[in-house]
Amino acid sequence: MKTEEILNLNPYQIARLSEKELRKAINQLNSVANKRLARIERQHLELVSPAYQSVLVYRGGRFRISEPGATKGVLRIDLGDVKRFLENKTSRIPGVKSNLNRLKELTGLKTEEEINEFFKLYEKFKEEQALTVYQFGYRNVWKGIKDFVQSGENKEWDKFVEEYTKALREQEF
Repeated sequence: MKTEEILNLNPYQIARLSEKELRKAINQLNSVANKRLARIERQHLELVSPAYQSVLVYRGGRFRISEPGATKGVLRIDLGDVKRFLENKTSRIPGVKSNLNRLKELTGLKTEEEINEFFKLYEKFKEEQALTVYQFGYRNVWKGIKDFVQSGENKEWDKFVEEYTKALREQEF
């Protein structure tokens, strides 16, 4: 079966596949998906691809076939996961670059380096200050991180987080 044919299978057709056919289809799609992941990595676009980030968080960074004893239900879930990734626009380089341009517009940052630095710091901020992001919204947090990245100051990150979080809380109404 061709990749395109597998991607176009409806739930009824998937349910009728034997375990062997299901594993073969998953292996074929996993191969395509892992090649896309590698292309994104080669171009250093990991941080601006939501599809890549999803695979990183939920699949450990790569698609793999389930162990031999897996039920058909587990295999169908695996097939659904890899199909969703392959159908996502940001699983392909043109989609990632389009997303990058959109992010440049949203954040006001100009270069890929600034965007990558921005997202590294945003992820770090989310880890350290999850409640603050939830409480004030990601756009308010983005504004502060954008200013931090654009300033180019050698300001200490911890000091920035403390000051910016305090400023957000003081503005709360």
